[in-house]
Amino acid sequence: MTGDRGQGIIQARKCRVLIVEDEAAISILMEDMLLDLGVEIVGLASRLDPALQLAREADFDAAILNINIAGTQ
Repeated sequence: MTGDRGQGIIQARKCRVLIVEDEAAISILMEDMLLDLGVEIVGLASRLDPALQLAREADFDAAILNINIAGTQ
């Protein structure tokens, strides 16, 4: 026995999150908190069109959405 307890354990895939937020400070804070929790950030968007494109194309498990992006709901 080599003492390596990690052998044979399957590592789970990180949760992948999309962030849509137009306030830079809030976006950075959310990103930092999620990264500290081990979450993978798949995209950051601060405007509606890039957010919609990411939503269509990115592979993610969850999204954190600001419902009023630069006055657009």
